[in-house]
Amino acid sequence: MVGHLGLAVRRAIAQRFLTVATVCALAFSVGVLAAGPIYAAGAVQAIVYGYMRGANPLTKDTVVSLLTWPGFDLQNASQLVRFRLAPLHISQLNLQEESGNSIVALGHRSADAPIAYRDGLFQELPLVEGQDPAKPDEVLVPQPLAAALGLAPGSRISLSHNATTHATVSGVYWLARGNDPLVYADHRLLSDPSRAPLLTTRAGFAALTRSFGQTSDIAIEWDAEPAFSGLTVADLKNLAPQERQASARIRATLGGTTVSSDLSSLIPGAERAVTAGLAPIYIIAGEVALVGLGVLLGIGLLKLERQSFELAILATRGARAGELATMQAADAAIAAIAALPVALLTALGLAFVARAARGPALPGAPFPIGLNAPAVQVAFGGVILGALALVVVSLPRLRHTVIQERQRLSRSKRGIWVRLPYELVPLLLGAAALTELRRQQFAGTGTGLDLLAVGAPTLLLLGVAALATRLLLAGARKLDRVTDKVREPSTYLALRRLSRSGSIAWLALLLVLSAGLFAFATSLRMTELTRNQDAARAQVGADWNLSVAWPAQGVASANRLGSRATLAFYGSAAASSAAALQLATIIGVDPASYARAGWWQARDASLPLPSLLSRLSVPPIGMALPKGARTLQLRVSASGGTGLRLWAVLSSPDDIFLQRPLGVLRSGTTTYRARLEGASRLLSIVVSGSPQAVAPLLRQPRVRLAVEHLVVSGAGATRVISLSAWRGLQAGGATVGVMPLGGGGLEAALSVYGGGPLGGIAPASAAVPVLIGGVGPGRAPRQATLQVGSLALPVRVVGTMNAFPVATERGLPFAVVPVRALIERFEQALQPSGGGVFVVLSMGGGSPAALTRRAGLQVTAVSSAAAIEAQLASHQENLAIGIEFAAALACVALAMLALVLSAYFGGRRYEYEAASFEALGAKLRNVVSTLAFEYGAVVLCSAAVGMGVGLGLLAVMHPYLVAPAGELATTGPLVDWPAIAAASMIAAASLAGTLLVAAIRMRRLSPVAILRGEPE
Repeated sequence: MVGHLGLAVRRAIAQRFLTVATVCALAFSVGVLAAGPIYAAGAVQAIVYGYMRGANPLTKDTVVSLLTWPGFDLQNASQLVRFRLAPLHISQLNLQEESGNSIVALGHRSADAPIAYRDGLFQELPLVEGQDPAKPDEVLVPQPLAAALGLAPGSRISLSHNATTHATVSGVYWLARGNDPLVYADHRLLSDPSRAPLLTTRAGFAALTRSFGQTSDIAIEWDAEPAFSGLTVADLKNLAPQERQASARIRATLGGTTVSSDLSSLIPGAERAVTAGLAPIYIIAGEVALVGLGVLLGIGLLKLERQSFELAILATRGARAGELATMQAADAAIAAIAALPVALLTALGLAFVARAARGPALPGAPFPIGLNAPAVQVAFGGVILGALALVVVSLPRLRHTVIQERQRLSRSKRGIWVRLPYELVPLLLGAAALTELRRQQFAGTGTGLDLLAVGAPTLLLLGVAALATRLLLAGARKLDRVTDKVREPSTYLALRRLSRSGSIAWLALLLVLSAGLFAFATSLRMTELTRNQDAARAQVGADWNLSVAWPAQGVASANRLGSRATLAFYGSAAASSAAALQLATIIGVDPASYARAGWWQARDASLPLPSLLSRLSVPPIGMALPKGARTLQLRVSASGGTGLRLWAVLSSPDDIFLQRPLGVLRSGTTTYRARLEGASRLLSIVVSGSPQAVAPLLRQPRVRLAVEHLVVSGAGATRVISLSAWRGLQAGGATVGVMPLGGGGLEAALSVYGGGPLGGIAPASAAVPVLIGGVGPGRAPRQATLQVGSLALPVRVVGTMNAFPVATERGLPFAVVPVRALIERFEQALQPSGGGVFVVLSMGGGSPAALTRRAGLQVTAVSSAAAIEAQLASHQENLAIGIEFAAALACVALAMLALVLSAYFGGRRYEYEAASFEALGAKLRNVVSTLAFEYGAVVLCSAAVGMGVGLGLLAVMHPYLVAPAGELATTGPLVDWPAIAAASMIAAASLAGTLLVAAIRMRRLSPVAILRGEPE
């Protein structure tokens, strides 16, 4: 036994290249298998974290609520709640306070609204105007309340409950429904726009409620979210009873407290998510490990070819089969022992590659990679099975004598197993899996990533690769008819070996398999990650989406953003003159910058984006003022409306809007004047009124104004402007009737209905061009008037689209308008902000927040496509493509090893031919060219066929892969040409290096020694 072991050790050292190759093949095969448990252990934590992060906070959080009583100590109660919830490892604890209704009054107008505070709420709210509260007496008011009471930043309001106090409006917030269920779900703080609260700081809430006399019955709530980072399903099961115990302790300590949580209901879903995510990982690792086992057996057979004559000599000299088997087992054991640590290192490396290949990670999401007990056990079992496989393949050769071995080597007869159509087995299984997938698709029963979608590609790949290899070899055998006519010795030898060498057939099969798997895995990864990116950008509108407060100077701010970012508007039409655009989504874009700073899908329209955006170009509104104009004066005859104010709305050369007062309206005929310094265009003449001025006019709400003799003067010149072509300017939805007067004058009829801008007159302007979609065939109007907030916007349709990112769903109506035209018309009519929100979009890796602030815009919220991509990367589709990509790399490494090994020993086989050629006067390049032609043809043909098989398989399987949103894939597969090109260059370099080593070796050998030693 010791002698056999010593012989095995000496043979392993003597055949060290073959030993290293065997160790590497065994290590890679087992490494892929062991990478599964390593990757799966990290994936479990990532899946649980992603699942719990996406769960409804009302279910996963522990919500503690109560009504305060006289003498209630909020600080002590908060400390008590935090202490009782400490076993849950709370990641954040948010406090919410809400008072009872108070009377909010400004002048003679009033409304009921509570006051509230919530931790972190200001970061989620989009502001229409103003800024967040900073002082204890400052509040944010909801937009409906601001519109009803005529509130604006700086307004001083009174708050009455049991007493009266005063507060300053710091800003107006937009009540669009957000995504946080803790704030916007039914019966939550901002669920009902009709009773939306005034918002203030924590210190402001305490000060205001104390000042207006509410000291009890304040609704207090704590929202506690456990830390789910690093938890497994087992940890979740342990966390649920701890949550119930903590809830019971809080109820026992704080009387009248309600504690709600339903964490245990999420555990079954987390278990299903983990099971669905891990199954593909183990299946893919096992499938590629089988391919690696095939490589290992091929190297074992190649090694056996080198050892077969030695074994035959030992058998002829009387060695028993058991002794030879023991020696082979010792040889395999040496390889297994050496391969075990390499396999574990390989598994770690592949797991790291798989984690990186799956896509971006969620911030704070754990995905630890490290050795664990299952991985070590799998690796240990794998090397034992690999060693047994090496011994098993050598058993048929252990009884061969020298004569039998010579007879075997002298014949090139193919075994019966080679001629059997064994590729039909995986082909039929793969076809059956594909048929079942198609049936599930038509029946609508497929959910998530079906395991059939994981197994079917591998079965089809094995079957098609084996069939393609058989066809390649059949084509090589057909070349025998041409080979006899070839006169070049090197070409003749290469062609003869292509059809007769068993190692060539094995190498061709491995190359087709590895190239096919690599092309499939890399292109699938690129397709899936690109689709995730598209889905994220479709939700965000670009790589970055910054919600901003309603801009004070929107056009100027849009200009300052440059080409890196673009200003956009998302709103809705409250009314429309065209039925097809009722309640349509209104999207404002900047045609000059959206193409670079926004995101777009080509399938959203039949025309390219630049062609569509060019249709949205509009000239500036209003009329150009003479250069050097300094004063504007006009004569107004009023039949009523005393106390209202007249305004001249202007714009400067750098698109700054100006409001210059003309004066207070008086009865009779009066001349009014306004300054024009810094202005380049006159946009409108507007009438407005304060609530106090409007109140006496409500009994006779019709006001008629005759505007005449509009004169612009300055720089020694005077210009009289005719108003006969001007139009009525609506404000607040009320129509303004106009009638031309003699001498270039105009009569305007206004309706008085409330405070604020009432209407006016403005130079005639063309309807705003719009692109529409979602209106159905044949229903698209040519013109329409859309009401956006309080603005009446005449539009003309200049094109149609299928969809638009962020704000639309397919099938719903939408209209895309130039955002500058929208801002200009809001400013022209002095309309209060409303009808939507403004955002800044930007493409690229860096946040445009600093650029946005420099442009004069207030950032209220930041969204990024990368965060959504990271959420999608935790889905089982991405976990599967991560391990498949790593497995494909391992398969390519095995193929490179087999190629190098085959080419090297091919060079050893050609040593006799090289010596013979040189003895006959031939050059060394003839032998090297023979070797290069043979292996170059095998690599080129096999790799080309393999890539075709892999990409064709991806095209077939792609419709059955599930998109992130749960819908079937709608875009075609993408080919990862850079990865394929890199792998091709590595293969070419490996082959060239091996041929160079073989050539150098043959050059150093003596032809006489080879020719004399070969017969021996």
